Amino acid sequence: METKLKVIAETADISLDEAKLAYELADGDLERALTMIPFVEKSIIIVHGKFVCGRNNKLYGIFRLVANGKEGQLLDFGLAMSYTLNDVDSPISANPEAFKKVVDSLFKQTDNNQVQTFLAGFYHQFGAAQINQIYHLIKEEREVELRNCFSDLVGKIWGNSERVEVELETFQLTRVQCEKKGLLSNITPMDEDDIEEDVNLTIYLETEPIISAVKGKTIDKFALGDLIPLKIVDDREAGKYLGQILSNDIGIAVATIKDFYFKELSERYMVTVEFGPKINGRFMIEPSVRLASYSDVPEVDAAASTAEYQNFSTINSLLFVLLGVMLGVLIFFLLSG
Repeated sequence: METKLKVIAETADISLDEAKLAYELADGDLERALTMIPFVEKSIIIVHGKFVCGRNNKLYGIFRLVANGKEGQLLDFGLAMSYTLNDVDSPISANPEAFKKVVDSLFKQTDNNQVQTFLAGFYHQFGAAQINQIYHLIKEEREVELRNCFSDLVGKIWGNSERVEVELETFQLTRVQCEKKGLLSNITPMDEDDIEEDVNLTIYLETEPIISAVKGKTIDKFALGDLIPLKIVDDREAGKYLGQILSNDIGIAVATIKDFYFKELSERYMVTVEFGPKINGRFMIEPSVRLASYSDVPEVDAAASTAEYQNFSTINSLLFVLLGVMLGVLIFFLLSG
């Protein structure tokens, strides 16, 4: 029997335990045992995960991955993201069937601009080698390495691995189990053209509006297309670089309001702005907070001019002191003479 199990294991490239189960299902028939492989081989890996990116305006995500780990093939991937935790908060320990419905539902309910960028990034990185690595990490129960692997994956898309936190829950199933549970249905893997197009989608920067309690106006008083001054507070390398380019000497950037809507759950407005082609920004704000408009920007510049005037006044004062000293020295020499 041991020899037959080794033959089954080596022929199908499965473990001895899986080979034994296939042999038993086939009532000891070696040829029939090989046809039982799809019923015993747990080659399908399922990963449920949550992640959070950023420090100021945190970006929350929830995802599910289904892959044939042995063949290194991505079978299905779902993702939902939001700047509000409650929008995408759900237990990742749920069974795969229920979790699939949750992620699909959240994807439809949340804003998908940032999601498309992340989807492209995930699909771009989930090559055969990466899937196979994840498969072995799960199979060998190397949880820390697996979490670090996904942190790095998310970090590469986000642009800063140091600001990424990840939680994971994993499952190993046979292909037959997945098919019966409906986990492999409606699979629409992205082709190369889709990936290339999505990789080049818009960059979203973390931003903060400028509060103006006296002269400002609430966000609902703004119109689409209005200019608004902002601070770019994105701590990613790309964000810092673009922030320097788009901002003036005192750290103020000007963008066009592209979209805003009220989120009932958080009772705040989500605002999307545009700095230029494929460079957008986002921030959330309470309905009662008054924000500075573009017409208030000169006041900011005036403040800078005031600072320059104060510096100039200080220099003038020093000159007067110096002239006084020189005049005193001159008088001293005249009287001495």
